[in-house]
Amino acid sequence: MKQIFLIVMLFTPLTFWGQEFSFSMYFEDAAGNRDTLVLGYDPTAKNDINLQFGEENILYEPYTKDLDVRTGSFFIGYSWPDSFLTKKHFMPKVCNTKLGPFAGNIYVYCKHFPLRVSWDPVFDDDCNRYSFIADWGPDSWFDCMVNGDQGPFFMKDSASVTFSYLNRTVQYGNVNLNMLYYSIWYSPDLGTRKIAPEKPLIYPNPAKDILYVQTGVGEFESAQIRDLTGRIVLTSSHNPVQISTLRKGAYLLEVKIKGSPDSFVQKFYK
Repeated sequence: MKQIFLIVMLFTPLTFWGQEFSFSMYFEDAAGNRDTLVLGYDPTAKNDINLQFGEENILYEPYTKDLDVRTGSFFIGYSWPDSFLTKKHFMPKVCNTKLGPFAGNIYVYCKHFPLRVSWDPVFDDDCNRYSFIADWGPDSWFDCMVNGDQGPFFMKDSASVTFSYLNRTVQYGNVNLNMLYYSIWYSPDLGTRKIAPEKPLIYPNPAKDILYVQTGVGEFESAQIRDLTGRIVLTSSHNPVQISTLRKGAYLLEVKIKGSPDSFVQKFYK
């Protein structure tokens, strides 16, 4: 009887390691180096290290390989820096909600581009059918052409995609990392914010010192400018927006309209 009880105790904890949905994402660079992430969702998961699923925080482990891929937290909009990095991460189950898409950060240390990314072909459920991967950050998804050069790419439509380069970079310590983003999603609408017909017009583009915002029907409330790493570099409540302090380069301008829950993001150059 004691032996039977011991066997039950040994095997019972294994039931806590299952997830409702999981898949592997595979990375291979031009030199043949490989790495893998395990991703998915579960109703009991949280936006942190989920020990019950075997997740491990490797935030402070050095990057010693030519290809090293890690994932961090999930979010709506921009979220950086992450408080944890891991090779395996499960987000809470999100299905039929007005929020989102929820995005996950993927940090890529890659010395040899192009980078091929592939995944298990398991996206056939109502809650994950429109899962995708993109080089563009969340605030730019609705302004991009689906299946363009840098995405977003619906993972149900193909088994892999190759990136000849990655747009965004962030720095952890003295290491520069490229960024990818993924979402386990249920809807073909990727807009974190819906685009209204009266989408503001910004001009001139490229601009030198002043950027004008033509809002159409709505009234300008505020503007926020980010660089391509997602860092806020300027905020303004005035139109036109003074950008003389910005360095030359590409930026994302987010415009808010008075009385509207929506905001609009457009890319411009100085």
